[in-house]
Amino acid sequence: MAMATSLKERAYVYIRDQLLVGAMPMGDRVSDADIARELGISRTPVREAIAQLETQGLIQQEPGVGPRVKRLDRRELEESFELREILECSAAAMAAQRITDVELAALTELCDQYEAVAERVRAAGGTTVPPVLSGQLNVLDMAFHLTNIECAKNRQLLRAVRDVHLLTRILQRRADLPGTPHLERLGHICADHRQIVAALAQHDPALAQESVRKHVQWSRDAHLYAYDWEQRQQRTAASRSEDLFFPLNVLQRLCAMEAGDAAERKHAEEDATEQPANEEDDRADDGRT
Repeated sequence: MAMATSLKERAYVYIRDQLLVGAMPMGDRVSDADIARELGISRTPVREAIAQLETQGLIQQEPGVGPRVKRLDRRELEESFELREILECSAAAMAAQRITDVELAALTELCDQYEAVAERVRAAGGTTVPPVLSGQLNVLDMAFHLTNIECAKNRQLLRAVRDVHLLTRILQRRADLPGTPHLERLGHICADHRQIVAALAQHDPALAQESVRKHVQWSRDAHLYAYDWEQRQQRTAASRSEDLFFPLNVLQRLCAMEAGDAAERKHAEEDATEQPANEEDDRADDGRT
């Protein structure tokens, strides 16, 4: 039983990490056979891990297809951030009263590590964050938030926040967008994290709450902007796709019209050919009478 549980946990962590780094985009089918083959384990623990991710709202079953990575609509994204704000602000108030010096040092170290990776991004230049560094930043950012929640010393709260974090982190890879300089974004995150640690160090529940609220709301606005931008891109791509087929549609209609004209001309010619014969038959009938 212990082995089965560890295999399930292994499969769960693997799928979760694939979701976090964007290796399994929204809408992608989640194949238990492929994952089992990649991990070198049976399909049963993989299916159990997928079922756990379903309960967390990360994967959904699609009739006739099977499990797919959940697609979040805009309202679901807003709701997830609303829930994060409620949970994380409450946790921050508790953490401000319960945090230890060791935990403050751990949060400070996470800030240092995040800023060190951000500096590597700055040194690399370019208009996008290199994938390896993006993954490191994502892990460090999530570690900071979850460590902050742990300082509240409430296991139920930690579990709830972790699930919500996973849900919103699926969209975290929307980081490099026109009008959203990544260095400015990273600088904002670094500054917010430092302010949160400073508020916790003062053991001020109200200040800690406000620091977390400001950060979550900023993150929400950035994600919603990214979501809206992607939707516009998709609509533009769909419009261009329709434009590509437009000439073909016109050609098809012209061909149909030409075929219709040809058919009408043929009928007219047949009518003209049949009319003299009918007149001769009518004259013959008149003579017999």
